[in-house]
Amino acid sequence: MRLFVFVCGIIYVGTLVFMDWVQFFIGPAYRSGLFIVPVLLLANWFLGIYYNLSIWYKLADKTMAGVWMSVFGAIVTLIANFILIPMMGYAGAAWATLICYAGMMLFSGAWGHKAYPVSYGWGKIVMLIIPALLLANLRNWFDLPPVFEGFPFSAVLLATYLGAGLFLLREEIKLPLSSLVTQKKDGKTL
Repeated sequence: MRLFVFVCGIIYVGTLVFMDWVQFFIGPAYRSGLFIVPVLLLANWFLGIYYNLSIWYKLADKTMAGVWMSVFGAIVTLIANFILIPMMGYAGAAWATLICYAGMMLFSGAWGHKAYPVSYGWGKIVMLIIPALLLANLRNWFDLPPVFEGFPFSAVLLATYLGAGLFLLREEIKLPLSSLVTQKKDGKTL
C-alpha cells in the first residue's frame, strides 16, 4: 500500500503543480470547474487506500463488513450532499465525495485493525500524504512571489516529492528490483 500511496502522490502533485498545462486537455467550457480537481483527486486517493484496506474482511471471511461499509458510505454521501450542494453547488458534491471516501477509509482501517491486523506502516503513509498536500497546494495556500510561477518551479516541486518519496521507500523499492539482479559467485549464477 505504501507504493500505491506514493504513486498516487506523484499523480496528485504532478497534476496540481502542472494545472496550467493540464487545463489544455480539458475543453474551455469545463475549465471553470478545475478548482474541484484537488478535492476529487484526494477523494479518489482515499478511495484507493480504502480498497487496499478492505482486503481484511475478505481474508477474514467477514464479507458482511463490506456491506456495512458501503451503507455507511451511502449515508455519509446522502447527508453531505444534502447539506453541501445547496451551499456550494457542484463543489459541494466534490467535498461530499471526499468526506465519504475519507470516512470509509477510516472506518475500514479502524475495523480492520481490530478484526484482522495488518502492519501497513502508517508512519510512512502519512509521510507520503502530508508532503504531497503541502507541495501540491503551496502556490494556492501561500502568497508566493511571481518568480515561483511556471514550469521550472513546478518541476522542482514534483522532483522534491519524487526524491523524498524514493528516499522514504528505498527499502520497498529495492526489494522487487533485487530479485531481477543475478549475482555471480565463483562463476555460478545465484
